[in-house]
Amino acid sequence: MVPARPVGEVIRSAREGLGLDDEFCARQCVLSSSCYYDVEAYDDEFFTNVSLGTARRICKLLGLDLLDLTAGFLPAAIAEG
Repeated sequence: MVPARPVGEVIRSAREGLGLDDEFCARQCVLSSSCYYDVEAYDDEFFTNVSLGTARRICKLLGLDLLDLTAGFLPAAIAEG
């Protein structure tokens, strides 16, 4: 099985591809700048410290599908359970 690309990397790449800065994304997603930075820098932040509503806002803003983004991580999360 091919390892999933890190969530933070996917989010950062999508943001940069749209030409958005992290401060703008933080405001649009109702996050502090430091919290948004952590989402891009540390994969576990997206799964442990961001609400489902915020995760949906991030994905909508960046044109990402939440299920596609997280699908590769679900088996590992269940196994660690």
